[in-house]
Amino acid sequence: MPNHPRTKIPETWTPEEEQAYREFLEACKTFPKEGLLTREELDQAHRRIFGEPMPQPLRRAKRFWAIAAAAVAIAASMVTVSAFQNQLRRFFLRETPIATDVAVIPPDDGENSETISYYWDAAYVPEGYVLDYTDISDLGTILSYKSQSGTYLDISTIPLNGTPTFDTEDTQKQEIRISGGSGYLYTTEDDSKTRLLLLYEDGYLILAGGITQDEMLKIADSLYKINISTN
Repeated sequence: MPNHPRTKIPETWTPEEEQAYREFLEACKTFPKEGLLTREELDQAHRRIFGEPMPQPLRRAKRFWAIAAAAVAIAASMVTVSAFQNQLRRFFLRETPIATDVAVIPPDDGENSETISYYWDAAYVPEGYVLDYTDISDLGTILSYKSQSGTYLDISTIPLNGTPTFDTEDTQKQEIRISGGSGYLYTTEDDSKTRLLLLYEDGYLILAGGITQDEMLKIADSLYKINISTN
């Protein structure tokens, strides 16, 4: 893989790590589309993963990608709104006052997949959060980040046939489309707890944490894929 200027790929990296880097660089192009991450936060994300600030050419590219993303969004708006609603209809949610059970309706011509080939991680996490626990499998993954104050941020990637339950007590739900996924954002009235449920063609994602809605959207805007090794 060609190295990005000022960013040398360590010889000890595995193919999965190199792929994660490629995904990160691609994700950088979409960050300005939502207008959520500042240059400093992009630097923080790149430094956390690769040990150095983001290469200068990527910073200069932010304005170009923002304009390009806006043009594409306008041109495709009629198609994407319909696709967004169709994707949301695949969710089957059983909501109670304290939690939500999730299932995905299978396609008419087949079954939901039982495994995943990749999982999601976030280039950006709020300051003070560090990776505390991981469970990575083609049957589903969870990455758990912990803050200095003891609060958690969980990133779960789930096969389409998975049926998890997650805490939505005292939250308000709204439809959302971000990072290529369609789903629902759940936020408490005091903005102290947020959940994000996103559906993709080959899996779905749950982000959960004791963080504000703005921070959750920044995290979602920085998502990138890491392939699961089959070795």
